[in-house]
Amino acid sequence: MTPDQTRGSDLPRRTDVLVVGAGPTGLSLACGLARRGVDHVVIDHAPLVAANSQAALIDARTLEALDTIDAGSPLVRRGVILTRFTLCDRDEQLLAVHFSELPSRHPYMLMVPENTAEGLLAERLASYGSPIRRPVTAVALQQNADGVTVELWDGSTSRSGSPTRRSIVARYVVGCDGMHSQIRRALEIPFIGPSRTECFVMADVRMTWSLPRSEAQLFFSAEGFLIVAPLPDDRYRILATVDRNNEYPELDDVQKILASRGPRSSPALVRDVAWSAGFQVHHRLATHYRSGRVFLAGDAAHVHSPASGQGMISGIQDALHLADKLSDVLVELADGSVLNDYEDERRPVAESALRLTRRLSRIATMQGRVGPSIRNRSLRVVGLLPALRRSFAYQLSGFDGSRGLRGGPRDRKLLLASNRR
Repeated sequence: MTPDQTRGSDLPRRTDVLVVGAGPTGLSLACGLARRGVDHVVIDHAPLVAANSQAALIDARTLEALDTIDAGSPLVRRGVILTRFTLCDRDEQLLAVHFSELPSRHPYMLMVPENTAEGLLAERLASYGSPIRRPVTAVALQQNADGVTVELWDGSTSRSGSPTRRSIVARYVVGCDGMHSQIRRALEIPFIGPSRTECFVMADVRMTWSLPRSEAQLFFSAEGFLIVAPLPDDRYRILATVDRNNEYPELDDVQKILASRGPRSSPALVRDVAWSAGFQVHHRLATHYRSGRVFLAGDAAHVHSPASGQGMISGIQDALHLADKLSDVLVELADGSVLNDYEDERRPVAESALRLTRRLSRIATMQGRVGPSIRNRSLRVVGLLPALRRSFAYQLSGFDGSRGLRGGPRDRKLLLASNRR
């Protein structure tokens, strides 16, 4: 057991905010609450932190938000900075999106594995004196005008091996417990989206790669797109869409994808696969982010294609946005109606990200002669127009064209305060 966690038997009977889930979303929320002095409890059903990570991208906007809990710059030191993002058709570079002109203290994107981010956020939370209770599972809840009673299964205290039943009363509960959220199910909030699924292969590899480690590349192909991005420790993250799910992709599978979609003139040579996975993704969005005193954040509220890179990003932004509103109510005694703004400000961000992902996917996988030719010519034109290039960089980084922030006015206030440091 690490210093940042305690046994479930140490659970208090009451708290102001119960955070269900100790991934990057839940930990960011807890750090935001701790920074403002809000009493809270963090639980997670898993006994240990996951060893591997699907998410790995953090944009400039999210790094600025993380700066408010003193986690942005330390995280940069653990990741790989991307100064640009290029769109390619085999050897031809169609468009290069530069991040150096972003109106940010972090004018770049960052590649850092999710478990690295989770570890750093757990360290930040521990510095506030707040532990993570593992393995503790929320199984049911009931709420009234004064609070929420949550039934828990505590897997750390029973000698028989069966979970011990406990309960905790919280003024507010936030479900940060992922796409299969027990909190969302308990609230009976629909999780809607198209029935079609996308199949992906993801792998962290060491390989011979001729393109710069300061950029990520998206390769178009009629077979499906390919994304290559650098990771720490001289590794690369490979992400590709495939026709059929392959749960256990091997080195040869990854090599074939790179050979058929990547550069021809200097082809990649995979030397080692550190980790790989095949999986299917349903795009999903909760119809509501709030029910009474219970809220949803991160994957519990929205599930994105990994191609968008929005999963960890959106979850952290949800969390810090909500942490500030809860703190305003609980510490500053603001009117509880400010909590209504959370869904109004954050749900449209998820809708926009899902639309962008669908558009990019359609563009990337165009078939025939006419469609890809028009796409490639259009992207070359965008590359010649600074205003369009800048707009694209803003969208990818979480900013709108006027230096504003996607997510609402409270985000703007947070950023301005951060930039005055």
